[in-house]
Amino acid sequence: MAMAAEITVEWGYEIHRIVLRPKNWARVKSGQALGIRGKGYWYKGDFYWDYWSFGGGLDGALTVEYARPGKDSSDVGVGFDGRLSAAHIEEIEYTAAQRAPAAGLEVTTTWSDESLLFGKIIASCLEGPYDELLDAVRHLHGKIVSASESGRSGWLALENRLFGNPARFFQKVRGGGFRFGASLMDGPDVDVFEVAGLRSTDELHDGVWGETNWNTLLGNCPAVDVDEQYSLDEIPGQSDTYYWCEVTDPRQFARELRIALLTQAVATAAKAGNR
Repeated sequence: MAMAAEITVEWGYEIHRIVLRPKNWARVKSGQALGIRGKGYWYKGDFYWDYWSFGGGLDGALTVEYARPGKDSSDVGVGFDGRLSAAHIEEIEYTAAQRAPAAGLEVTTTWSDESLLFGKIIASCLEGPYDELLDAVRHLHGKIVSASESGRSGWLALENRLFGNPARFFQKVRGGGFRFGASLMDGPDVDVFEVAGLRSTDELHDGVWGETNWNTLLGNCPAVDVDEQYSLDEIPGQSDTYYWCEVTDPRQFARELRIALLTQAVATAAKAGNR
């Protein structure tokens, strides 16, 4: 007899569960990733969809997100984020699962619905609030890491659609890699906001440059090496130092830069709010 599985987690003092059909349960147990949408639930008079992301394997990651249909990003969140082994798992005969619609049989067996929803969440806060955008971007980057490990490219496609391909801003280096120039006085010869794929609003721009400088910012990005080339100090008051900034993986650098910019902007806003 084929075995399905009922997965149960808890958040907000409420129980949430989903039943994986035998084929999907076998996929998860074998180590394959799976993203599905549950039957949804009601909370304080409002309906929410539940989105379950299995990293693969019994000790793999399990994230359950929720969202109100047609609502803004304030109605989206993470209910459970941990390991599948931390959930309650009960294997049941498939015929029993078919007779238990209340258990929440999945209505889709692809991760595409989840990525589509998440793309809308990020797009809705590209111009703020930046603390929410920072949380969403960190979550997206985590999804990309999981996707690369499982061989799926959908999350990378979502990242490219939202933020673009950063390699187009750099010079190609003979022998491999990329680079861009910078000077101590003028900063990088590329727009760091464009590289990160962020919209340079006044709030974001002031939040970053009001409290830091380009050298410190790039120091938070391990994917770039800043190498001093030469200095000019022959004319009093017009001295400068010039650099090459070497990048091996433009996408990884853009992710680190994205986080560094948003983190600084959020910290600046928090500091201003405490004054």
